[in-house]
Amino acid sequence: MYALKKKTSKKDLLRQWGLPEKFQWRGLAYKQPYQKGIYWYWFSLEIRRRDVEKYGTCVSCGKPIGMYCDAGHFMPAGDCGRDLIFDPRNVNAECKGCNAFDKTHLLGYAQNLDKRYGAGTAQKLRDRRQAHKESKTPLKDFTAKEYEELIKKLPSFRESFKCLPD
Repeated sequence: MYALKKKTSKKDLLRQWGLPEKFQWRGLAYKQPYQKGIYWYWFSLEIRRRDVEKYGTCVSCGKPIGMYCDAGHFMPAGDCGRDLIFDPRNVNAECKGCNAFDKTHLLGYAQNLDKRYGAGTAQKLRDRRQAHKESKTPLKDFTAKEYEELIKKLPSFRESFKCLPD
């Protein structure tokens, strides 16, 4: 007789990757593959922690922020390609108002990017996005296995699971 293998629930999948109990499947920013959404969860936590500790202000408006902020993209996540969607210079901590509701937030974002990472950073990101849009052969997205490997390399994930080997 063959034993029936129990199907893993979505909640168990999230728990397996260390996402908080209250985190819901619909809260994943990306669902295909779901590992991309889990990678975004840990990557955005890493970005927010970096910016809160190092700068303590919203990259767009300059107001003080805490860990309850957003990890916002300078070049929009919807059409920037895999090259920019997880680029630490393209993703920075923003207050929720700037990231979701302020249409002019990119003006301050561009100025502060250049202050943080050197003159011309904002333009380089714009150029990379344009190159992606004009490319005849855009980069394929990572596979689920590749996302799993990327997740395991993130310091914020590794800190949560101290038992992982180096």
